[in-house]
Amino acid sequence: MNPINAPISRRHFLRATAYVGGGLTICLALPSCKESYAEFNGSSELLPFVTITSENKVIIPSVMSEMGQNVYTSLPQIVADELDADWDNVEIVQAEANEARYGFQGTWASLSIYTAWKSHRKAGATARDMLRAAAAQMWGIEKKDCITRNGRVLHEQTDRSASYGELANSAAKLPTPQNIALKAPSDFHIIGKSMPRRDNLDKVSGAAVFGVDIKQENLKIAALLKPPVYGAKVKSLNDQAARAASGVSEVIQISAGIAVIADNYWHAEKAVSLLEVDWDTGPNATLSDKSLADQLRSNLENTSVQLNQIKGTPTPINQKTKKLSADYDLPLLAHATMEPVNFTAHVTSDSCQLWGPTQDGNAVKAAAAQHLKIPEKSVSVTPTFVGGGFGRKADLDFVIDTLEVAQKLDGPVKVIWSRENDIKACIFRPATAHKLSAEVSEGGKISNWQHLVAGHAAKGQEWLPTAGAGHVPYKVNGFDARAHVLETPIPVGTLRGIAHSSTNFANEIFIDELAEAAGQDALEFRLNMLKHEPRAQHALQLVAEKAGWLNHRDRNVYQGIALFDKPEEYANFFIAQIVEVSKSDDNMITIDRVICAADFGQPINPDGIIAQVEGGIAYGLSMALYGEITIENGEVQQSNFHDYQVLRIPQMPEVEVYVIENNEYPRGCGEHINPATLPALANAVSSALRQRIRKLPLQLPT
Repeated sequence: MNPINAPISRRHFLRATAYVGGGLTICLALPSCKESYAEFNGSSELLPFVTITSENKVIIPSVMSEMGQNVYTSLPQIVADELDADWDNVEIVQAEANEARYGFQGTWASLSIYTAWKSHRKAGATARDMLRAAAAQMWGIEKKDCITRNGRVLHEQTDRSASYGELANSAAKLPTPQNIALKAPSDFHIIGKSMPRRDNLDKVSGAAVFGVDIKQENLKIAALLKPPVYGAKVKSLNDQAARAASGVSEVIQISAGIAVIADNYWHAEKAVSLLEVDWDTGPNATLSDKSLADQLRSNLENTSVQLNQIKGTPTPINQKTKKLSADYDLPLLAHATMEPVNFTAHVTSDSCQLWGPTQDGNAVKAAAAQHLKIPEKSVSVTPTFVGGGFGRKADLDFVIDTLEVAQKLDGPVKVIWSRENDIKACIFRPATAHKLSAEVSEGGKISNWQHLVAGHAAKGQEWLPTAGAGHVPYKVNGFDARAHVLETPIPVGTLRGIAHSSTNFANEIFIDELAEAAGQDALEFRLNMLKHEPRAQHALQLVAEKAGWLNHRDRNVYQGIALFDKPEEYANFFIAQIVEVSKSDDNMITIDRVICAADFGQPINPDGIIAQVEGGIAYGLSMALYGEITIENGEVQQSNFHDYQVLRIPQMPEVEVYVIENNEYPRGCGEHINPATLPALANAVSSALRQRIRKLPLQLPT
């Protein structure tokens, strides 16, 4: 294994496919996404198609949402490689939300590469086979004698060749073959290459269309006033001043607040400030983040949800052991995406058109159909580029707001949340409390590991605050993980890293504490318990080598290490990180360097992986240093970037990323970086301050 250093609307899509003028369109009835990810799909679906025009263009739809994670380029790379396409002739278009046509399109939990790997490869390989068959028929030879290269079919014995565009008409008339052989990894020529992003030019030139950029004829803009306390209702409203404000056409009450409709956002938002509302704050007016945290901590021993437990009685360790126990606490977090949530809708009596930044257009379609009581086939959803998702734009609350406003208007409306609404009325990552205990021998063996976690989630979503507590990659002798999950009036959901940003924080710091108790180096302690996981060992050894683990001449430089993995049906990945900090004479801590070894299986676009790792580290450092939502009297106290801070460019440390290249089943990576960053940073700071960090945010002076 070698390390590598490393918006288009539905109308535009239809226009792109309309100029085929006689070509090959492959829409394969492949195995459903259930084969790729059983948990998320249960029915047989049509998966991605390939269009080849007579002009020799290959049109590949990007079926997932582009949020900066590079699927707009990396997914088409998979198809194009198996197709043996000329990458310069590949055109990429954003597909509309259409589960019946494309299958699973949920863009969350870093599932895009993982779920698309098989289906996208088969689509490209099937198209290639049909083009070979068309060439063989035209030349009167055997298909096996035809090879493909760079967008052409070749017969080397007679020095004949034909472009894919020349063969498209004939290929389209042939039956779709089954059981197509896929390439060996040694034959990849586009997969594994750092192809430049296809969305870069539009994004740097300002041509890219995000949700806030949507334009429609007679479009109205709506701004919102959200309740100050969750669940609060309007008792009385005086909207005379708002209605009289410049550009305002309507004031509408919706389920989750009040909407002001105007000719532009500035007029709408200014008019919102003129609303006079008396709120019935209800029973949540006494809620605080402290009371929620106390509730979690007091319920840690009242665990009722079994997460995972190794069966059988642990084998006694014939060495003297020490028993350790430690508590960890993580706060509520907001997503703070650069593009606040927004959506555009045009609702008629029997149809609905929607445009906007979403991580799951099919969920939007289903929610709209249910809300409007119309068939799903009467709803169209066109995803735009997403200006940061992090899980927030997989939610539907802002879509429902838009639908409620659009129902009362004659024409399209774009509803934009202000930054203040986006933070105060966010759907937060839940706060959690953890208690870990285990015994460790002088020889470094762990027994009777127990992880208790308490967190908030709606009924049926127990995984939301607990995922990852039931797994560690290390060999332990006896394992038990249990949870207590409580409902809360504060809306909670997924945020980048999901629960693993909490559970792996606790697990990896506790591993360091056990290593210290055993009198062993934190790296060697981990390696000794990972002899059954050579990929994990390799990632740790590589990151340690690149970081110069413990080889510091400066007595004021300290390092912390952490590992993260998440095994699934087909594959695992391993992220190893080391954070390096320095300490001044007055105990000021500076984060100097973050080193990461990333094994996500077969890399599709290594530069894309590096960019996601760098972004994930920045996001993780923001979470660790500043991330905390506090609540007083039922009201979120943070409102914008002045009091919900994120890392600024001058604060960003040096980052080194080493992408491990292998032929393992590929995994996405955007979700999986900060669960290693957070404990690695805490372990480094603990070493520097000689006191154990078990709570976030750190709030370090820098």
